[in-house]
Amino acid sequence: MWLIDAVIKTEALPGLRQGLELIRNLQGKFWDTLYPQLEDGDAELRAAPLDWLITRVLTNLKLQPLTRNGLDWFKYTESRTVGYEKEAAGNADRTKARNAAIKDGKLTAEQFDQALKETPKSFYEQVLKDIDDCLEVLAELREFSEGKFGDNPPSFGKLVDALEEYRPAISALLEKKIELETPPPPSKPAPAPPAPSPAAAPVAAAAQTASAAAPAAAPAAAASAPAPAAVASPPPAPKPAEPPAPTVPPAVQATPPAAQVAPKPPSSGPGADPIDREDANRRTIAVARYLRKQQPTSPVSYMVLRGLRWGELRAKPDNIDPLLLEAPPPDSRQQLKRFALEGKWAEVLEAAETAMGLPCGRAWLDIQRYVIKACQELGRNYNPVVAAIRSELRNLLTDFPKLPQLTLMDDTPAANQETQAWLKDYLNVGGAGREGKSWFGDGPTPAETKATVLDAFEMASQAAKSSRVEKAIEIMTRQIAQEGSGRGRFQRRSQLAQICVSTGNEAVAFPILEEIAAEIEHRKLEDWEAPDTVAQPLALLFRCLDKLKRSPEEKQKIYQQICRLDPGQALVLGK
Repeated sequence: MWLIDAVIKTEALPGLRQGLELIRNLQGKFWDTLYPQLEDGDAELRAAPLDWLITRVLTNLKLQPLTRNGLDWFKYTESRTVGYEKEAAGNADRTKARNAAIKDGKLTAEQFDQALKETPKSFYEQVLKDIDDCLEVLAELREFSEGKFGDNPPSFGKLVDALEEYRPAISALLEKKIELETPPPPSKPAPAPPAPSPAAAPVAAAAQTASAAAPAAAPAAAASAPAPAAVASPPPAPKPAEPPAPTVPPAVQATPPAAQVAPKPPSSGPGADPIDREDANRRTIAVARYLRKQQPTSPVSYMVLRGLRWGELRAKPDNIDPLLLEAPPPDSRQQLKRFALEGKWAEVLEAAETAMGLPCGRAWLDIQRYVIKACQELGRNYNPVVAAIRSELRNLLTDFPKLPQLTLMDDTPAANQETQAWLKDYLNVGGAGREGKSWFGDGPTPAETKATVLDAFEMASQAAKSSRVEKAIEIMTRQIAQEGSGRGRFQRRSQLAQICVSTGNEAVAFPILEEIAAEIEHRKLEDWEAPDTVAQPLALLFRCLDKLKRSPEEKQKIYQQICRLDPGQALVLGK
């Protein structure tokens, strides 16, 4: 496993393919004699190191370079969070946040685009091929594992899901690269005016004569001039001039389909009462849109829309009316996904909130995932918005725990698989509803989960104290693989690193803690978790940096994070 992990580190996706092929060949040829050995035909212990490797790959996948100069997925998302200078222009809050991010050394969108320009198109084509090659080997491994490992096969499916999620992002970068390299189409020369026909020549001469004789009357004459074919006929009586057709501004013509379905502005004057419920809704949505533009980092406008649409769901507190579960417009899903893949988080936020104001905002829960993700990417100024939406969403799902399993009027799910996983893993939604069950199933209670964690960690700690370090690592690795939530895996990996450090294996703990630190930054866990939960693995990382004689700059960066999160811990480390 360590060899494969090293190959993946040095050769990226081709190394992953080689490692997967090695696992496939070893299992196929030496199944009966491989280590760990089978216990009465049970392969559970053999699955544990494979699950450990899969966990490593899942973390390292987004550390793979996306550009020739080594920028990875985290740098890409960072650049989209900082955004373009032109996007921040005219907005004081966004300009201030962007300048602060640049001062902290964050990558701008312009810098990533420049790296993208300097990376050959063949690079992205090769990455896509490597992903497809890995998926092909994984399909064979999954088929083999289902027949050999029984009820506890390695979680190769998680790796398949991660690669299939990673692939569209690479495709989007390739499309962007092609777009940058494609020269603009040559401008067409303006067509030459047609030559006047012989029949029209006398008319033109007459017009010139009339113009010279009576210049003041020229406009009227031009307005009532007969067609050339009727030169010999007496002129008809002049018609009243028609008003010019209204012109449509280019911005309106270019409005995307999803935006065209947005509610119309109020039809009555601002001083009058609404004429009906529909007019009242239009006014409410218009007010929310105005407030959002004026104060995008204030929760007010976001709560207005959710109060409107989720209030409609609560009309029947014991049961949701299925007729209220309206589906989004056809283009809304594609528009949101495209903006998200391109890292256009301001556009994601605006498109999602526009959809929230529509009737589909009542039950289409994907909106909430997009809005919170966009706010997180747009910076800390949006934290109050994230907290407010998170609180209201938890309340809604506590009252209607079955909502994520319902289908909308077009038979699409209220929450797709990604949203359901997000609700469970990142928002920690799933408190008891009226039936006393979590919306995602009959999982263990927090107390039961804590007891399981303590038992596994205590067992591993006892093994480590008895000089059975390998057994301790095996226990925690198996516990990590069995954990069903991202939060739980984070805690187990921190405990695994703690055991490694306490037994003098800082070199083993260091890469684990590096991944944890990257995850803390990427998922902005400082905003969600208790400070000591986040500070503890960072303190372990600081000790590893010190033990392994790493650079003072690395140590100082981690130490500053610890000071901000847990000053007491920082004082202990500083002695």
